[in-house]
Amino acid sequence: EFMMPIVEMLQRLCSNNSRVGVLSPQIVGSVGNPIQGLQIPIKSSISFCSQRLCFVCVYIPRWTFDTVGPLDERFTGYGADDTDYCRRIQAAGLRLAVTPLVKVNHGGFGGSLKCSSSYLRQMTMEEYKSSNREMRRLLEEKWRGFSV
Repeated sequence: EFMMPIVEMLQRLCSNNSRVGVLSPQIVGSVGNPIQGLQIPIKSSISFCSQRLCFVCVYIPRWTFDTVGPLDERFTGYGADDTDYCRRIQAAGLRLAVTPLVKVNHGGFGGSLKCSSSYLRQMTMEEYKSSNREMRRLLEEKWRGFSV
């Protein structure tokens, strides 16, 4: 049985819906958004959601990049870059979406951690928490006074 590459499948799903600003596969493992995870069954090829998507694996269509621009490079640590970009996508009138037709594995495998293991291979838990706090501070500073 032929299996279409992940990127090609995500691109094909987006090409059929120009309202999609970013498309995520469902995530097997830990992820903060329940629609992105397997906790909420999705019965269609694409499900729109209002809660930010975790950028474990996402497809960003060219029209989103042309409208919203690149990710904000000030977010260099753990967290907030995906929240910021999702807010920008929504502010531009595009939608966040998840598909059950593609699934990817993420974090928590081979151990008891319930978070992304990639950062914890590079930093201590204290460094991870400090980085997350700093990124949240930048996000709050950037979005102060705006609602999305």
